[in-house]
Amino acid sequence: MDDNYFISGSIDGKVRLWEVHGCRVIDWTDVKEIVTAVCYSPDGKGGVVGYMDGNCRFYDVVGNRLQMGLQVCLQGKKKLTNKRVTGFQYCPNDSSKVMVTSADSQVRILCGSNIICKFKGTKNLDSQCPASFTSDGKHILAVTEDSNVYIWNYSHEDGVTSQPKKVRSSESFFSQNASVAIPWSGFKTNPVTTLPGNVLANGDVNENSCSKTSSLQDCFSLGRASFLDSLLKSSATWPEEKLPDSSPPATVSPSICKSEYKILKSAWQSALSSSHLWGLVVVTAGLDGCIRTFLNHGLPIRF
Repeated sequence: MDDNYFISGSIDGKVRLWEVHGCRVIDWTDVKEIVTAVCYSPDGKGGVVGYMDGNCRFYDVVGNRLQMGLQVCLQGKKKLTNKRVTGFQYCPNDSSKVMVTSADSQVRILCGSNIICKFKGTKNLDSQCPASFTSDGKHILAVTEDSNVYIWNYSHEDGVTSQPKKVRSSESFFSQNASVAIPWSGFKTNPVTTLPGNVLANGDVNENSCSKTSSLQDCFSLGRASFLDSLLKSSATWPEEKLPDSSPPATVSPSICKSEYKILKSAWQSALSSSHLWGLVVVTAGLDGCIRTFLNHGLPIRF
């Protein structure tokens, strides 16, 4: 993408291509509709424009000239008062798909001119803040007017079908006066290297390595017994339900049996790779001027 150019849309119904260094408009087109959202494609060779009427249109940039392409009608037969497009974001894992947020309380995934997926949360009476992908593209996050933050699972492998896939199941939490919410990816870790001891790929334990490595208390604030107990119970809100006391942590013997290692390895790797996003940090900002951060540290519950 060339940082010397950017695109804008406005209430006069015109989409403009600007040159930064020249401080001028180098091309424009009249779409005859109030423009409420614009977005470049990841390669900078095109993008998408959203309108007040709830529709959107793709465009290409060829030789510093705008060429309007496919128009997509997002709204069905229902007559809605709030239907304007409020934001776009291309899928991090697949640039052929773009997420569209609308004021009708829905988040949609487009593949070309086809709607392949719809995500629904609570109803918004006035507007919808733009939704965001997590950095791995596997989850979608949005905040609603009632200050609840919703998180949906998303599979970028979804393809074009006769009917779009509808997703209603989600996780949510409350953030007081929140009007904006974004995910923060944090720091990447290697789940294999963070496991205590030398756990082999087949689940066996290298006993020689265990005697030379640090104990579980070096990796977790809880002792072995309480940590393994929380894993077995699969508490969705751990460690809130089992907070360590102020006393020094109990000494843990480095000689841990194979079955305990298998439990630890399975739970640790499952938590890191699960759809519950153990370790995800969400940042919210509110009309009260406060910025808040939320950390997802619960272990997933298996049914």
